[in-house]
Amino acid sequence: VTSGQFLLDSEASLKGVVASSLDVSPSTMPVGALHEAYGQIVEINDKEVTLAHGPFKTLGMPGMTMTFPLATPALMKGLITGDKVRIAVSQTDDGLRVERLERSGGQP
Repeated sequence: VTSGQFLLDSEASLKGVVASSLDVSPSTMPVGALHEAYGQIVEINDKEVTLAHGPFKTLGMPGMTMTFPLATPALMKGLITGDKVRIAVSQTDDGLRVERLERSGGQP
Protein backbone atom coordinates (compact mmCIF):
# COMPACT_ATOMS: atom_id res chain seq x y z
CA VAL A 1 0.00 0.00 0.00
CA THR A 2 2.80 2.45 0.87
CA SER A 3 4.54 2.00 -2.48
CA GLY A 4 1.21 2.44 -4.24
CA GLN A 5 1.18 6.10 -3.17
CA PHE A 6 4.08 6.81 -5.52
CA LEU A 7 2.09 5.54 -8.47
CA LEU A 8 -0.44 8.34 -8.09
CA ASP A 9 -0.18 11.27 -10.42
CA SER A 10 1.72 13.73 -8.21
CA GLU A 11 0.21 16.85 -9.76
CA ALA A 12 -3.36 15.69 -9.19
CA SER A 13 -2.42 14.43 -5.76
CA LEU A 14 -0.79 17.75 -4.84
CA LYS A 15 -3.81 19.79 -5.91
CA GLY A 16 -6.03 17.60 -3.74
CA VAL A 17 -3.73 17.90 -0.75
CA VAL A 18 -3.43 21.67 -1.07
CA ALA A 19 -7.18 22.06 -1.45
CA SER A 20 -7.86 19.96 1.64
CA SER A 21 -5.21 21.48 3.90
CA LEU A 22 -6.34 21.17 7.50
CA ASP A 23 -3.59 23.03 9.34
CA VAL A 24 -3.69 26.40 7.58
CA SER A 25 -6.48 28.13 5.77
CA PRO A 26 -5.42 30.04 2.63
CA SER A 27 -7.09 33.13 4.08
CA THR A 28 -4.69 33.06 7.05
CA MET A 29 -1.53 32.62 4.97
CA PRO A 30 0.13 35.85 3.83
CA VAL A 31 0.35 36.39 0.08
CA GLY A 32 3.70 35.04 -1.11
CA ALA A 33 4.13 32.86 2.00
CA LEU A 34 6.81 30.19 1.78
CA HIS A 35 6.22 26.62 2.89
CA GLU A 36 9.28 24.76 4.17
CA ALA A 37 10.41 21.14 4.44
CA TYR A 38 13.58 19.07 4.45
CA GLY A 39 14.52 16.60 1.76
CA GLN A 40 17.14 15.06 -0.48
CA ILE A 41 17.88 15.85 -4.10
CA VAL A 42 17.06 12.93 -6.40
CA GLU A 43 17.79 14.84 -9.62
CA ILE A 44 18.48 18.49 -10.45
CA ASN A 45 18.98 20.70 -13.51
CA ASP A 46 18.66 24.42 -14.21
CA LYS A 47 14.86 24.26 -14.59
CA GLU A 48 13.62 21.76 -12.01
CA VAL A 49 14.52 19.57 -9.07
CA THR A 50 13.21 16.15 -8.07
CA LEU A 51 13.11 15.85 -4.30
CA ALA A 52 12.38 13.09 -1.82
CA HIS A 53 10.94 15.48 0.76
CA GLY A 54 9.37 15.38 4.16
CA PRO A 55 6.00 16.95 4.94
CA PHE A 56 5.13 20.55 4.14
CA LYS A 57 3.20 21.03 7.39
CA THR A 58 1.73 24.42 6.46
CA LEU A 59 0.17 22.80 3.38
CA GLY A 60 -0.94 19.62 5.12
CA MET A 61 1.12 17.80 2.48
CA PRO A 62 2.79 14.49 3.41
CA GLY A 63 6.33 13.58 2.45
CA MET A 64 6.80 12.12 -1.03
CA THR A 65 9.06 12.21 -4.07
CA MET A 66 8.14 14.72 -6.75
CA THR A 67 9.53 17.23 -9.24
CA PHE A 68 9.23 20.99 -8.71
CA PRO A 69 10.13 23.87 -11.05
CA LEU A 70 12.90 26.19 -9.83
CA ALA A 71 12.12 29.92 -9.52
CA THR A 72 15.58 30.66 -10.93
CA PRO A 73 18.49 28.54 -12.26
CA ALA A 74 20.76 30.11 -9.61
CA LEU A 75 19.07 27.93 -6.97
CA MET A 76 20.91 24.83 -8.24
CA LYS A 77 24.37 26.38 -7.91
CA GLY A 78 26.65 24.17 -5.84
CA LEU A 79 24.04 21.44 -5.31
CA ILE A 80 24.25 17.87 -6.59
CA THR A 81 22.19 14.70 -6.55
CA GLY A 82 22.16 13.21 -3.06
CA ASP A 83 22.53 16.51 -1.17
CA LYS A 84 20.28 16.94 1.87
CA VAL A 85 18.48 20.27 1.59
CA ARG A 86 16.02 22.62 3.20
CA ILE A 87 13.32 23.55 0.70
CA ALA A 88 11.04 26.60 0.59
CA VAL A 89 8.21 26.62 -1.95
CA SER A 90 5.52 29.11 -2.92
CA GLN A 91 2.05 28.37 -4.24
CA THR A 92 1.53 29.58 -7.82
CA ASP A 93 -1.37 29.19 -10.25
CA ASP A 94 0.58 26.26 -11.77
CA GLY A 95 1.34 24.52 -8.46
CA LEU A 96 4.31 24.69 -6.11
CA ARG A 97 7.59 26.34 -7.15
CA VAL A 98 10.94 26.16 -5.32
CA GLU A 99 11.96 29.63 -4.15
CA ARG A 100 14.82 28.61 -1.85
CA LEU A 101 17.01 25.49 -1.85
CA GLU A 102 19.84 25.29 0.69
CA ARG A 103 22.20 22.49 1.65
CA SER A 104 21.37 21.14 5.11
CA GLY A 105 23.59 19.19 7.47
CA GLY A 106 20.61 17.26 8.72
CA GLN A 107 17.02 17.47 9.77
CA PRO A 108 15.77 18.83 13.07
